[in-house]
Amino acid sequence: MGFYSAFATYSSQMATLLIAYLTYRIVFSTVPKWEYVALVGLAIFVLSGLISMLPLIGVASYVKYDGFCYIDYRDVTHCVLWLLIMVPCVFGVLLLYVQIYKRSGLSKTVRFGLLGFWFVFLCGWVLGIPLIGFGLSNSEYPDNLNLVSGILGHLMNLINPLLYGIFWYKWFVADRQVAPQKELDTEFEVQDAYASSVPYALPAPWNTPVTPVQYPTYNGPPPVYTYDAPVAYPTYSGPLPTPAYTQVY
Repeated sequence: MGFYSAFATYSSQMATLLIAYLTYRIVFSTVPKWEYVALVGLAIFVLSGLISMLPLIGVASYVKYDGFCYIDYRDVTHCVLWLLIMVPCVFGVLLLYVQIYKRSGLSKTVRFGLLGFWFVFLCGWVLGIPLIGFGLSNSEYPDNLNLVSGILGHLMNLINPLLYGIFWYKWFVADRQVAPQKELDTEFEVQDAYASSVPYALPAPWNTPVTPVQYPTYNGPPPVYTYDAPVAYPTYSGPLPTPAYTQVY
């Protein structure tokens, strides 16, 4: 049970950071190739598994708290590894979601929804910090603090499929609330012109070269131009007329 709990902790923390990064890329540029995303996901599971196996090979041990088994908060190795993963992930997700929150083309529902995602993420792990403080100082744990921490962590992982599997998918894949664009100095309203029901059929970035219009070509003989003959006006070949003058007295 200790291995499972630690593995779920490390993998879900890093996976949430990966989802936040993909969300940022969807909003501001383009989604990375799925092969790269799959490799990063695989690396997250492998790294989480290796770290979780440390107590099984003699590096510290798992401890039973209030009916469940978890890392030893009194062991420096466990605490350092936990903090090295938890702290960057929590603040990294917050930073990415705040940048997305500032995006002018997103609805308020999506903006505050992402901040709500981060709050749920924080609540799942925040009690680990005081528990580490009590453990490393060899102090007594407050009653039920470990139990509440375990409940929040498991509750977060139960809620995440609803948050990301339904709401996140609807906002950033199905409905396509905002079209990807490069970051510009001047913000502007982005209309929902790229909406599509095709999963992952994301539009191209704004600076993609436009294919010129191909007009039909004429391959026939060159045209022959004709002109009308000039009009022949009659000519006068007689003597020039003599002007008549009238003498005035």
